[in-house]
Amino acid sequence: MPSSSWETVQRIIRAYHAANAQERPTVNEIAQLAGLQRPIVSSNNNFLRELGFLQTEVNKLTPLGARFANGLELGNKTMTLEALEESVQNSPNLKTLISTLRARGTMSVEAFKAQLITLAQLTANSPTLGFLRAVIDYLEDAKVLKNEGDSIVYTGHGFSPGRAKDNPDPLNPPPPPPPPPTEETGVPIPLGVGRLAYLKLPERWTSRELPKLLKLIELALGDDDPES
Repeated sequence: MPSSSWETVQRIIRAYHAANAQERPTVNEIAQLAGLQRPIVSSNNNFLRELGFLQTEVNKLTPLGARFANGLELGNKTMTLEALEESVQNSPNLKTLISTLRARGTMSVEAFKAQLITLAQLTANSPTLGFLRAVIDYLEDAKVLKNEGDSIVYTGHGFSPGRAKDNPDPLNPPPPPPPPPTEETGVPIPLGVGRLAYLKLPERWTSRELPKLLKLIELALGDDDPES
């Protein structure tokens, strides 16, 4: 769980990106770059690791975190969105949360927060309890959901619970499904059990043309061997 607003979390990510050239930057150095107090940075580090943005052993961004930070600095919405989509897929807790929303389609904000509290195992004394809104803002930026007043609506953009399983080899995607069978049109003519022929007549057809039609059908579909 974050311990700050989503805007502040992005500010911390920018600071980590600014320190990317350093071999082992300290949390205090990151806090100075971000213009924040040290505890604010340190208390958000676990959330950044949960998203796959921060390395586990050192205070440096992962390649995914660097892509997101680059997108922020360049103002490239495509880069940031793709990084956010991937980060949602990297988090088991977030995937569980979004799967619940996906199943229901729409949830009240309070019900969604209750699910988040349960997954994060928060209590009434948890210091991060006041920052549930940051997770909603993050997921809204990832285009996974939309906040509509008192409701949270699933949009599904960029979220696929079985993405890797559905297409394990992106270089060789599965073949497209076969086209649906075409619907037969015309006048049905029964030839026997389970055997129907369809005759499509032209516009302005009249019964006076029936003898001519029968003769032409015989010529077109009759046996080619006159001896048979």
